[in-house]
Amino acid sequence: MTQLFENNASSFLNGGISPATTGVMVSPGTGDKFPALSNGDYFTATLVGIDGNGKENAWEILKVIARTGDVLTVERGHESTTPMVWASGTPIELRITKAILSDLAEIALIKTLALAGL
Repeated sequence: MTQLFENNASSFLNGGISPATTGVMVSPGTGDKFPALSNGDYFTATLVGIDGNGKENAWEILKVIARTGDVLTVERGHESTTPMVWASGTPIELRITKAILSDLAEIALIKTLALAGL
């Protein structure tokens, strides 16, 4: 099971979703901006709430476990975020998250200790 990444992967929800929704549709023709998944691979994506002034005011991190065309199969509310109702047109982006950076720091520490013979 490998976490995959892609530069500048973003789209918008094509239809609203409820907290129980696990099949998320993105704008037509934009699903291929996100990583192709197989054999248990996954990526995380962030839903972003925007207020009336254009500022971000809400977030939900999704674990995307499958992608077929413009449909993402997701597990909701990852990294201590809460599944919420999201409207059609909500931005969805592949972003760096705290968990990703924590995993990288742990790998770097393990490699450093191995090189030091510890």
